[in-house]
Amino acid sequence: MVNSTSGPTAGVSLPFTVDCDGALVVTQQVLYKRANSYNVTVRVDNVGLGDTKSAYCKFPVTIKPVPQPPTIANPTLYMYDLAANGTKVGNIGLINNNNIEGSSDIEVSSSQFVSTDTPDAFAIDNQGNITVKLAVLDATKKSVYTYTVNASD
Repeated sequence: MVNSTSGPTAGVSLPFTVDCDGALVVTQQVLYKRANSYNVTVRVDNVGLGDTKSAYCKFPVTIKPVPQPPTIANPTLYMYDLAANGTKVGNIGLINNNNIEGSSDIEVSSSQFVSTDTPDAFAIDNQGNITVKLAVLDATKKSVYTYTVNASD
């Protein structure tokens, strides 16, 4: 029998159990934001011949947040024809997915193009700002560009 006994998780349904070999087995999704620790009591019953004997073992289980990669909110941007070098096209909207209460914030530290189109018409900075890199962006020569962005924290 496994149950929560005290602390911030008292009365919370545990997302794991202990199998017959004594291994802790996860039975449902474990979320740091739901609980960052559990206080667990395991009762072991010996129901052999004679009187039933029980033993108890108490231990904490600590949940650590797992850093998630940033996501891109604006995967498609549009620009007017004949835009000059340095003109801001827009921002790809990098979203930090690691703002978990009680954990240290992890900021998006870089974004870069990992594949570019021809001609290579745009630049990106660490904040996800896209600017025109060509002298002039001419839609009569090319109107759609495809880039792949890598963002990391």
